[in-house]
This record gives sequence, C-alpha cells and structure tokens, in this order.
Amino acid sequence: MLILPALIMGAVVTVARKAWLAFGCLLALNPLGFHFAGGVVDYFRGAPSLWFTGLPRIESFNLDRTSRCFRAGGGCLVFGNEWVSLCPHNAALRLTALVFGPPTKSYDGPYPTEEEAKALTTGATATPLRVLQEGNVTVDGQTIFLGIELITQIVEGLQLSSLRPPDRSLCNSPVQATLHQERCLLLRLSEEDTFSSGSADRAKDILVFLDMKTKRPFAYFRIKGSIFPRFPPAGYLPERDLS
Repeated sequence: MLILPALIMGAVVTVARKAWLAFGCLLALNPLGFHFAGGVVDYFRGAPSLWFTGLPRIESFNLDRTSRCFRAGGGCLVFGNEWVSLCPHNAALRLTALVFGPPTKSYDGPYPTEEEAKALTTGATATPLRVLQEGNVTVDGQTIFLGIELITQIVEGLQLSSLRPPDRSLCNSPVQATLHQERCLLLRLSEEDTFSSGSADRAKDILVFLDMKTKRPFAYFRIKGSIFPRFPPAGYLPERDLS
C-alpha cells in the first residue's frame, strides 16, 4: 500500500520542480504503471482478458458485457497483493475498450441478460436427441449445424449424461434453442435427476450463449443445479479452452 503515497509524493515533487522526464519515468516505471501498460498492449493484441482471483464458477469466465473482454482467473489462493497487477491491468482494458471499442477478436453482437435469455428460450422448440447428436440444433423449424465436436465438448463438459450418444432412451430432448437478433444463439440444456432421488442439486438447467458467426460459446449461465464444472467446457477462442 506504500506504493500509493510514494507515487503521490513523487508526482508532487517532480511537478513542482518541472522535472517532466522524471515525472514520466515515475508514471511509466512504477508497478502500477507497468501493469497498466501491459493491459493496453494486451488489448491491441486482440484477445485481452480481465483478471480476477478467487474460486471460480462457470459464469466467472463469461465475456464481459461492457468491455467485451474475456476473463482469466488466478485460482483460489489469494495473497492480498493482487490489486497491484489486477486493478491497473483491468482499468487499462476498460479504458481502451471504451475509447476504441470491443477487442478485434472478441464477440461484438447482442448480449441479452440471463433473465432475458430464460424468457426467450422458455417454450422454444425442442431439438430431437438424434438431431443434436449429429451436431445440429433446431431453431424455429430450421436446423443449425454447430458441429459434432463442439456439441460433444459442451455436453460432456457439463456432465449431461442423458445427452451423451450412448443413451438413446429419451423421446424428447431437453434441449431448446432460439436465435436472438440474428446473431446470438441461445442454447438451453436441462436434465432431471438421473438418480431418481428428486435432488435439486443433481437436476441441471444451463444456458449457453453462442456467436452465430463463429459458432463458438462466449457465456454460460447456471439456472438450476450445483453439480457443474467450475470452468467452461468450450470457450470463444478454441486455443483458450480451460477444461
């Protein structure tokens, strides 16, 4: 915490003496300035991430709604000095995104809230299990191909056992999809308690937001259930998949 009063004192002294070179070095070479500059560089690389600490949930890695930056976590161990790197880095990303717009490799389309997505998918046409296992979803009577690899990655990553290919016992697939503003594909996957115990923890209901241009997910929202992985099974950038 002594960084802050030291910076303020140094800034006052250098400005009072009109030592502009020393003032610039003070701003650029201190730890806060160094990480701020790193955030700016990260933004212009096209796929920046806002940093966070603490034990994550699957929603923790959702694309930031305002800056459209991705998210990256440092794990559950917190030492108390993370603010020195996190705060200036994240501030730089939010500022550059405000000035220059969404990062070039990020999703820039409509981004409904969880409540809006729940309302939009409620009552949507269900996708037959056979169609889903072929890598497709049904939207308003039309079939949209997402790919067998992506569907398998999501289903297995979310531990939805009733949707896995070996299980063909379901007559109606608990998968609903709808297209929001022609760009955001909302996929809702649900599963009742397969152990017939009626446990609300084992029942699952989750929303997956996908970009129609790239056919990649950028957000997950858990509506019901607690048995989920803490990391998304598939991300917007395949090379950044965390599971």
